[in-house]
Amino acid sequence: MENACTLCYSLVLHNKPHPALKKISELKGSELYKCCCCYAYLHKHEANWEIISGGEFMGAPKQSASKTMPADSNLSMSAELRSN
Repeated sequence: MENACTLCYSLVLHNKPHPALKKISELKGSELYKCCCCYAYLHKHEANWEIISGGEFMGAPKQSASKTMPADSNLSMSAELRSN
């Protein structure tokens, strides 16, 4: 199922651009953006925004255990999760 993040919905509803938007195309009076947070595609025409493809937003991003703990602790953590 496609879901845009709250930042993209806020953009469409309140015209509040956010820093996770990356412009990927521009034509006369029309711009196409991709959100780096939810991967939605958004279209801007004049001052109006619309979500073209909803993206894959599943909630607030979380740090993975591999980035916050040494590799050895990931193995013991995985074993604990399987046993529960």
